[in-house]
Amino acid sequence: MLYVAGLGVWADGYQRGDLTGHLYADVAPALRQWQAEGKALYVYSSGSVQAQKLLFGYSDEGDLTPLF
Repeated sequence: MLYVAGLGVWADGYQRGDLTGHLYADVAPALRQWQAEGKALYVYSSGSVQAQKLLFGYSDEGDLTPLF
């Protein structure tokens, strides 16, 4: 239950702009380049799929989910 409630708090924070997904400076340019080269991109996480979607959807570099 706490896990689900935590995702709700995170989602609200991302949607309000209070939270952003931090990525190292080289990540977004590399993802964009690889996608432009036709490479299929995937995210592996041992945690929550929804948490990854929030992180990449509300990243410091904008919404990166279309790259995947």
